[in-house]
Parts: sequence; C-alpha cells; structure tokens
Amino acid sequence: GHEVVEKKMVETPAELRGNVKCNNPLGICDNEPMATIFNVVDKAKGIIKCHYCDKEQEMSKAKLC
Repeated sequence: GHEVVEKKMVETPAELRGNVKCNNPLGICDNEPMATIFNVVDKAKGIIKCHYCDKEQEMSKAKLC
C-alpha cells in the first residue's frame, strides 16, 4: 500500500485545487461539475496526480480550467 509522508514546502503546494484540468478523458473530473484536486507527487519534476482517478501529468503541460 501507499504510505503518506507529511512534507511541508513553501514553494509548491502539496495539493492543487480546482484550477487544473485532469487529462483523463474518462475521468470523473471531465464528466462531473466539480473542483479538481491534484496531489503533487514529484516536486522536482513537477508531476501532479489527480486525486480522483490517479492519472499523473506534468504540471508544465497541465491545462488550467
């Protein structure tokens, strides 16, 4: 299983809410009117993961909604 380790950094929030669009065409975010939540999984590479469908994407390529 996954172990969540609490990391606190100032530069990048650990979580992005409501302003990034998930790039999973079948994901709940695209089909439901809801705020997206992304967890930052790799700050160095800028990788974020959708809280709902676990799809990862690069922050630099993420579309804002």
